[in-house]
Amino acid sequence: MANDTKQFVSFYLGKEKYGIDIDLVQEIIRMPELTKAPLAPPYVEGLANLRGTILTVVNGRLRFGLERREFDDSSRVIIIDYGGRKLGFIVDRVSDVVTVSSGDIEKKETGQGEFVDAVAKTGDGELVLVVSTAKLFPRIQKKPGQGSRTVEKRVQDKAEEKEGERQLVSFRLGSEEYALDIMDVQEIVHLPESISQMPGAPMYCEGLATLRGRLLPLVRLGSLLGLDGEVLDDRCRVVVVNITTDIGRITAGFAVDGVSEVLRVSRECIEPVPSMLKSNGTGFISGICNLSSERLVKILDARRLFNESDYEVLFTEDTGEVSMDKHTDTGDEDDQYVTFMLAGEEYGAPIAQVQEIIRVPRIFAVPRAPEFVEGVVNIRGQVTPVVDLRKRFGLETSGRNESSRIIVVDIDSTRTGLVVDAVREVLKLSRRDVDQIPEIFLEADETGFLSGIGKVRKGERILILLDFMRLLSKKERDELRDLGSEADQGAGS
Repeated sequence: MANDTKQFVSFYLGKEKYGIDIDLVQEIIRMPELTKAPLAPPYVEGLANLRGTILTVVNGRLRFGLERREFDDSSRVIIIDYGGRKLGFIVDRVSDVVTVSSGDIEKKETGQGEFVDAVAKTGDGELVLVVSTAKLFPRIQKKPGQGSRTVEKRVQDKAEEKEGERQLVSFRLGSEEYALDIMDVQEIVHLPESISQMPGAPMYCEGLATLRGRLLPLVRLGSLLGLDGEVLDDRCRVVVVNITTDIGRITAGFAVDGVSEVLRVSRECIEPVPSMLKSNGTGFISGICNLSSERLVKILDARRLFNESDYEVLFTEDTGEVSMDKHTDTGDEDDQYVTFMLAGEEYGAPIAQVQEIIRVPRIFAVPRAPEFVEGVVNIRGQVTPVVDLRKRFGLETSGRNESSRIIVVDIDSTRTGLVVDAVREVLKLSRRDVDQIPEIFLEADETGFLSGIGKVRKGERILILLDFMRLLSKKERDELRDLGSEADQGAGS
């Protein structure tokens, strides 16, 4: 009778033939492109995008205690759906679908493997080891605070309470460096591929682009400021700003030659514009940040960059795609992340946790420093411990280059520098596009700093989101605080 039979999708791992209940197999695919995650269990190959769904992919050989081997044209990923939880399971090759009588399925014997529930005997006498799908999924209670939303309110409060400082996004226009207040910057993106021209628009208006379904006026900031020789190419970036005026909150994209850093500077370092310059049409410069004798950053006031006629041409004659409502609150559903690269993978962290981003200066080794600390650097007179994130995540170490940066954060009141390969951009991400960390990653205690998986453009680009506040254990945070105290005493003596 039909209801006395069971069907299994059979596959090989090594010399053994296994089977998974066909009702639990969603589909079978070839090896997808994988995104690696730091300090994950060794059998987790990475994360894949399956039509917008982030899928954890497990190496079946390693999960079953077999020797690793290179994937080839025969390798397949079986997508298993168990109670709404999905998992990609890599096998050496898929065989066929076998139908077995219920009477020919026997409970497993001792020594047949932790993941084998039973042995099925096919009509031709072949034995198939029936996999316990439930055991492939970890039974882990989520730790407090772990999930897709981990930007703690206390971190945001710390960022807001520093009234004596300003946080700026600096960028290049030709050989000069400018900056905007980070509160005016929504995100930083690459130059759009498609730009529509706007008849009758000012010469500095490049046209209209689309940003996540909304119209974005694209402005050549260099031309707007009266600078010559501006060329838009792949090296350019677009700083998306929100400008609040009498007609409401509007959004525009400023094309710049390149984004430099996220700066946190003391207000004492910001000097007023010399009176001689104020009469020369430079009212849009609100101050000059004096970082050193060789580095002056001109701070722009986004609200003074355009006059009323510019607003009418650029922003009011649109199709309604750009919201003009003063009372519209767009921040409840979005969060900003600083994205950066490590060993070819892209990561993101809440911008509220980032104090500033700087180039890598000379790093001084410290005797008897904790293993995870590379040394200390001097940031404007303050001695700051430095952690190499490659080492922290167990990745292969690499030499520094011009793209290397230090992300400065505050971990338990200890200012700390985190070395990364490169900082990519400031990205605004909808909370709907942030998935929780797959439970299987939580088997490793070291991965508590993973806060979510971000999906950009419906998963075409995957971001591994981190919570810097949980990057170190309590013991390591104590060691870091002691090191910072000793370094400060040594610098003052």
